[in-house]
Amino acid sequence: MGKFLNQIPPNWEKAEAHAKANLVIDDTKTTLNLNDKESYCVCCQMPYPKDEDFFPLCCDNLVLGALGSGYPLFFELIKYVGYLMIILSVVYFGPCAYMMYDAFKDI
Repeated sequence: MGKFLNQIPPNWEKAEAHAKANLVIDDTKTTLNLNDKESYCVCCQMPYPKDEDFFPLCCDNLVLGALGSGYPLFFELIKYVGYLMIILSVVYFGPCAYMMYDAFKDI
């Protein structure tokens, strides 16, 4: 079953298919058909995803909760860090712009 994993040189088609089977997908939209060996990876028994099996790009963070509690928390953290960077940029840019204007107005 997993004999191709130790093959040298590796079978790149099977390695790419394995990588495709291990992408993050919405598991409620996929089904595993054990009768069709072409529809799943032979080493990890994960189904190959179709285009409609992936999460939408602009989905709510609560939808990603099906992947585990860390996914929504990570994206909330990224959102709050982005807000913090905007606030810090505005707070820092105001005095710097004033000092640059004051320094160069006589030139």
